[in-house]
Amino acid sequence: MVQRNRVLFTGSAALLGWSALLLQYGLVIELARAGNIPFAFATANFFSYFTILTNLLVAVAFTSQLLVPTSRVRAFFARPATTGAVTVCIAVVGLVYSLALRSLWHPTGLQRVADQLLHDVMPVVWIVYWIVFAARGRVDWRVLPVWLLYPLAWFAWILLRGSWTGFYPYPFIDVTVLGYVRTVLNALVVLCLFALLACIVMAVGRMLARSGTRRGAHDATLEPMPTGPLHGQPHDTTGDH
Repeated sequence: MVQRNRVLFTGSAALLGWSALLLQYGLVIELARAGNIPFAFATANFFSYFTILTNLLVAVAFTSQLLVPTSRVRAFFARPATTGAVTVCIAVVGLVYSLALRSLWHPTGLQRVADQLLHDVMPVVWIVYWIVFAARGRVDWRVLPVWLLYPLAWFAWILLRGSWTGFYPYPFIDVTVLGYVRTVLNALVVLCLFALLACIVMAVGRMLARSGTRRGAHDATLEPMPTGPLHGQPHDTTGDH
């Protein structure tokens, strides 16, 4: 039953994630056509948003868990270190949007639907998955710098591409308005948020791993010892472990 619920939840979440991304991409292309913006430029801008890249990562992670058990991709996205990193990133998406961006615009219609799916629904769906269904395991604190490589690499690329095109996806890192000093300071604040959430996720993950271990040990003590079919003696189960 647990496995069935896990597959159902994961499949539904994957479908929802891909649907949100496709909806948002369709809206971007529609606006690009109306504004005579080249298709390639609009597409590159679409993939410049941390929200889009992280939701894409979430959709891929959910989809990977529907593959065959021997799949290396599935194994990678099932690792506690990987699910923890994704949890941090998608949580930042939701928090930064709510704290810094939500008040700056008020989308309507399908754009509002896409906006809420990407910034509100998918972060919650992933966090529920991480707490309820993801594999348990202790994540070494030394992976924290590795988790920060993704946002750092994204920020470096945005600065580089922005210097060529003048496009910056978020107002708090818009160099043309804020300048490089203010932009870097804003990025450092967000990076500190990343580090704080990473520590929280690691700590919670360790608590979940410990509680899962204790629960498994407790369940084992309650399980009746199987008896032999002929003499009522316990089976030798040493070879079963």
